[in-house]
Amino acid sequence: MVFPVVKRRFVRRKKINTGEKAADEPLTLDKELKRSMLECLDRSEKEIYTRCEGMECISDLFAVLEPSNLIETSKTELPKFVQSLVENYYELSADGILTEILRIRGFLRASRQNSKRRVSGLDSPTILGVCG
Repeated sequence: MVFPVVKRRFVRRKKINTGEKAADEPLTLDKELKRSMLECLDRSEKEIYTRCEGMECISDLFAVLEPSNLIETSKTELPKFVQSLVENYYELSADGILTEILRIRGFLRASRQNSKRRVSGLDSPTILGVCG
């Protein structure tokens, strides 16, 4: 997804109050440099903000696929995440995705239990012999 860069041209005009006749004093080189740097930083900040908004939208859309959400999200909140993904991708089915997520959780639970059994079945000398 390409985000267009917005180009704007600004013409700086000093507001002249009524009755004011004196000409503006030109900026020194240091002050002009500082002004242009701050202007550049402001423009960069706006660009970063607009691009991050787009990235947040994409992140919200695919939130269900984040590992933390796959593992830790409760069964009541999971359909909300899946629904936001299915609304934009019609070829996906919400039931199929939920089923696959539950299968992944089951595999992870089983692998954690197997690794705990393997470690708890070994006594200290055996662990030292294997690791050392």
